[in-house]
Amino acid sequence: GAGPAVRWPRRCSPLIGMDKLEIVDIARKIDTFETSILPYEDCCTVFTPRHPKTRPVLEQIVREEEKLDLEPLIEEAISGTEKLVAILR
Repeated sequence: GAGPAVRWPRRCSPLIGMDKLEIVDIARKIDTFETSILPYEDCCTVFTPRHPKTRPVLEQIVREEEKLDLEPLIEEAISGTEKLVAILR
């Protein structure tokens, strides 16, 4: 698969360090789990292809990624973020 070979902003990699069960556990501890599982029609489902590729060809992905100017979009997304620290007991 393509995995980490495709372009990914290195500064985001450390932020993605928990597995799903850890995230669910934290959500339960901070009382956000029930809200997170409510049905909601978001843009992710609207833009998801009917038949997504499950075994992409790396060269195709790299070619398509090169057509995108991702840096300004990433910078815009990051500039609007806020860091929150939750102390779990």
